[in-house]
Amino acid sequence: MGKFIKNYNRVNFLKLAAVFFSFSFGLGIAINSIGFFLFCIVGVIYIIVDYRDQRVSFKANRISFLIIGYFVWIFIRESVANFTGAYEIVFYYLAFLLIPIICLFQSKRLVKDLQTILMAFLAGMVLNVIGNFGFAIYRGVLIKDQGINFWYFTYNLFSEPFGIQPIYLGYFYVIALLILLYFKQKIKNQVLFYFVLGLLVMGVFLLAARNAILSMLVLLPLFLFLTKKISIKSGLLLLAVFITC
Repeated sequence: MGKFIKNYNRVNFLKLAAVFFSFSFGLGIAINSIGFFLFCIVGVIYIIVDYRDQRVSFKANRISFLIIGYFVWIFIRESVANFTGAYEIVFYYLAFLLIPIICLFQSKRLVKDLQTILMAFLAGMVLNVIGNFGFAIYRGVLIKDQGINFWYFTYNLFSEPFGIQPIYLGYFYVIALLILLYFKQKIKNQVLFYFVLGLLVMGVFLLAARNAILSMLVLLPLFLFLTKKISIKSGLLLLAVFITC
């Protein structure tokens, strides 16, 4: 029994919850909500245990008071207008309270596994874009009697399989692109690297989310230039290609 408990305590549940939560962003709202719930439950338990063992303290993380105070102010403000609806509004924005608090108090643990967590997000987005392309080809090409229905390859219909709003999904793809470029040196298969890069870039444009496209046009060249992975000349050429697209 003692051996079982010892092995059980070795399991990093916070890492598992964070990886699943990160990966679930590409699987739709339902799965992402489950991932959020698990991460919050595990994170809060870790905070309580660490606080009990005096490994963390609210005094050392004073920014947590600002976060909590901000939500208290939101509750008071909404209560004045509609006391019953105030609970619903605070619950709706609960992620913006719990996620920063958990990341703040568990930063040392999460930073150790940050690469795995980010790669899980990238994997979720790759699965998402492949799934979207697969469904678009099936519905827009394979089951059509006459011609090709290109509408399945863009905007709402392209993002429909996983039920993610196109604008949000476009931003997710941009974040995945930055993660992919950051870990480029760790991806030994260059064919795989450029295949995933092309899929994500194409996905952003097909979603027709203008804010996400603009963010990509600005962030990717800037990221490559700041990390010294691209020259000014190459950056301008890349920007010209994006603008042409």
